[in-house]
Parts: sequence; structure tokens; C-alpha cells
Amino acid sequence: MVYVVRLSLFHPTLPRAEVLAVLEAMDSGFKELSFDGRYLRVEAEPEAARWLLDRCAYVKELSEELVSSDDIEGLFRKLSRDMLPNGMFSFAVEADKPVSRRFEPPLGDLIKGMTGWRVDLEKPDILFKLIKVGELYVLAVSLGKASLKGFHSREPKFRPVTHPSTMKPMLARCMVNLARVKPGDVVLDPFCGVGGILLEAGLVGCRVLGLDIAPKLVRGCLTNLRWAGVEPLGLVAGDACKIPFRTFKTFVSDLPYGRAAKTGGRAPIETLEEFLECVAPLVSKGVYACIGVAGLNLDEGFFLEKGFKMTGKYMVKEHKSLVREIIVLRRV
Repeated sequence: MVYVVRLSLFHPTLPRAEVLAVLEAMDSGFKELSFDGRYLRVEAEPEAARWLLDRCAYVKELSEELVSSDDIEGLFRKLSRDMLPNGMFSFAVEADKPVSRRFEPPLGDLIKGMTGWRVDLEKPDILFKLIKVGELYVLAVSLGKASLKGFHSREPKFRPVTHPSTMKPMLARCMVNLARVKPGDVVLDPFCGVGGILLEAGLVGCRVLGLDIAPKLVRGCLTNLRWAGVEPLGLVAGDACKIPFRTFKTFVSDLPYGRAAKTGGRAPIETLEEFLECVAPLVSKGVYACIGVAGLNLDEGFFLEKGFKMTGKYMVKEHKSLVREIIVLRRV
């Protein structure tokens, strides 16, 4: 089936990458059809597509495509009764910018004439969407809009234990998704801090392992995880370059930076080098991982030497003094 995903405009490419990563994890046969910066059209299995609303940080709305055309008139001509559900329902039509709202009444009249359904603009059983993706006009049925309440409730300021460098939940969730994990996978954060990334991994059904050189942060991580209803497989105060765990699928982590940039007496670049050399033998070939770094400007050659291919790099400006590089890796 074909779906239209309305994306957050938080970043020009990161929301698209997140959606494609989740689909790759859940449906190896999916196909990207088009992308215009705001909307992404994909062909995917229904079960995989429905994961997008629950899992993705940067998805705004998901719709199932009924018919598409190069022009509005063609869209109206192509629409037929057999494309619509059987039964009696209430409905509404909503045109998303840049599609003009003047097309809403005639489309509503067309659907009403085909079905006999009544219009309900407040709480319709079915919400039809008129969407323009690139140069293509699409009529779709909205499957739902994403709720941000959960992410807002997990903002660092609301957690029992906070730390100045803690990543916000939406970016942490996105990083987890970029690692292409499935429910039940074991995810390691070797620089877990107070648990922002592990919390999001646990909430999508992963089992989590955490490691940090500071015992106080590890205790804070456990408090935060249990506050969110996530019980870790293991949390250890230790050196990320001497990983005590041997059974996990992948790793997702935001490396220390700024005043917290030294770990075990090493500079950030040395810490990353030693960690990758340590973790590479423990990760199977083809597995994806995701890391966040700041101010290192790393290229593909750096990671290839350590056994990983850099498949994506996204610059995310947090504030005036911090630009994070979100880097997606694949074990080779």
C-alpha cells in the first residue's frame, strides 16, 4: 500500500532518514516513492507503516493514499466508489497547504454523492486529505496525527535526575530509530549519562544496557529509567573502552563534549577511537548503530578503519555553542 507521511520541519533531511530507517527495520520490502521536504510517499506493508506514528519522533501525520494525479481535475475523475470503505460513515475533507481549500467543498460533494455519507467537520469517522507531494496531487485517508505529549512529559526538566548535557527525548528517539532496532533487540549506550537515550530505546520495546564512567550518573540513569517504566538489563559504572557486556545487538550513544569531554583521561577523539575498536568485534556485520558527536568533523575513512561504514551524517544545531553531528554507522 502507498502512504503519505507528513514530516516535521525540524531538520531538512533527518525526519526522512528516521522514517526510512524504521521502515527498513520493520519491512525490508518497502519502497520510497517521492519526497519534497515536507511529505514522504512510501510503499510499505500496513503493519510496518503503522509503526511510524508510534515510533517516530519527527512524523506529524500518516495517511493512506487512495488515488493520485498530476492535476486536481484528474484526481476527481479517478476517484470511484470502490476506492471508499463500505458502510455508513461521517466524513470531512481537509486540504493541506499549498492545496487551496476551495477544493474541499466540491470533493466533499463528490464523496457524498457516491456514498450518501454525512459531513461532520468536528469529529468525522473518516478524514480525507488533499495533499500535494512535489508535483503530484494525492487524495488520502488520514490514519492519525502524532501526539507530542509523551515526548514533552519526558523533557529533562521533568525527570527525577537531570544533567546539563542530557539529550532531549525527540532527538534521542530519532537516534534509536536510525539504528534500525526492533522490539526485543538489546541496545547498549556506553556513555549513558542519566539515561536519555536508553529511556527512549526502552519505550520502543528494546532491552537496554548502560555504561558510564561516573557512578553518580549511573545511579541517576537507573532512577530515570524506572521512573519511565523501563527496567534495564544491566547498568555498570565503567570505562566505555573496556566494555563488560558481551551480548547486545547494537549501540546508540551521544559522546561527552564540552566540560565533560574527557573520559578516563582521554580526549573525545581518543575515546571514540578506542571505543569503536573495542565494540567492533561485538557487533555483527550489517548491523546499524548511531552516535552523536560534537566538534570532531569525522570523515568516512575514520570509521572504515574501525570496521564501520558511515551511511548518514546530520548536523543538528542545539544552541549557539553546540552543533551535534548525528552519525549513522553500519558494521562492515
